[in-house]
Amino acid sequence: MTVHRHNGRRAAGRSGTVRPSPLPPVAGILCAAGAVAGSLLVWATVDNPTWGPAEVSGMDGDGRYTLWLAVGAGVLHLAAIVTRIPLWSVVAALPAAGAAAWAALNAFDPERSARIYAREGLGRSGQSEDEIVSVLLGYASAPGVWLTAAAAALCALTALWSVAQAGGLVPDEEDMRTPHEEAAKR
Repeated sequence: MTVHRHNGRRAAGRSGTVRPSPLPPVAGILCAAGAVAGSLLVWATVDNPTWGPAEVSGMDGDGRYTLWLAVGAGVLHLAAIVTRIPLWSVVAALPAAGAAAWAALNAFDPERSARIYAREGLGRSGQSEDEIVSVLLGYASAPGVWLTAAAAALCALTALWSVAQAGGLVPDEEDMRTPHEEAAKR
């Protein structure tokens, strides 16, 4: 079986059947895996004057949501590979963009993580939570939240690449034929 390239699309076989390249969805899966890894890492550091420095994991707060959104995006990119329908990659862009936005919100507002530290780590809420956050010596975003935001954003962008390379959202009926159907046609 020979493989030819025509207008950025991959063509296989003598019949000239065009199939979308699996490369964009594979890149989407890898980016989703990066977002999952970032969700599990440290999202912020806080400096408590009484107990010293502490780390806030993504799993202590909003990383739980970005984790599931990234897993969903990865599964949808996998569906694009299995079904050879680029539309699934476009659908994958929605949870990936949601994870990117949620992580970016935490990355650019580390006080959210400081509040999670007060609420989850110290068991304080309400006015007591405000008091704890006000006496912290400092807080900052950590690499995990930035990795999550960047990887999820790239995962969403792979949808554009997938559609551009495939030439559309849904391949033609002729493009959907399996190798057995192609052999039967000949």
